[in-house]
Amino acid sequence: MNKFNENDLLRDLIMGVNYDIDEDGYNVFLVKNEDVNVLLVEPEHINNTLWLSEFYNYSKFKGMARCTLYFILKQILQKYPHINNDTQIDIPMIEPNIQKNADMYSKMGFNIQKNKIDMFVSKKPLVTIEQLIRNLEIWCNKKRKLEKSGEGKSKKKRRPTKKRRPTKRKR
Repeated sequence: MNKFNENDLLRDLIMGVNYDIDEDGYNVFLVKNEDVNVLLVEPEHINNTLWLSEFYNYSKFKGMARCTLYFILKQILQKYPHINNDTQIDIPMIEPNIQKNADMYSKMGFNIQKNKIDMFVSKKPLVTIEQLIRNLEIWCNKKRKLEKSGEGKSKKKRRPTKKRRPTKRKR
């Protein structure tokens, strides 16, 4: 059994909704529910680029947001011919801007660096859809058990003792 089911992850998918702020025009690709919030935006004023604007995992399972992103990207490639494997993905803002998030984005394949004011930012070269899909497949298509957040790390076991010491009783 795959780690996550595509239909379950994309049950709340909204694709291609035109979202206008100051008449800029954005197409959005969004899954937002109790488990994840993943938002990709296609800005009309920047060709061949998607923004990963929101990326949060509220689930107790590691990788659910990553796999949601993976399946969204595959759907976009199937349904939007002007978006292709060479389309670049940028992260306009890393929130919260902490080392843990920077490391996670780097493991996904993004070029994350600190800028002059010590903030983590996505730098060029940007990751392409093809590269990101290839990196996300590691988490999403391997046949392995679901791993709960915070678990999966091995805990030290007590060494077995040969003989237990008798407890001292107070009289």
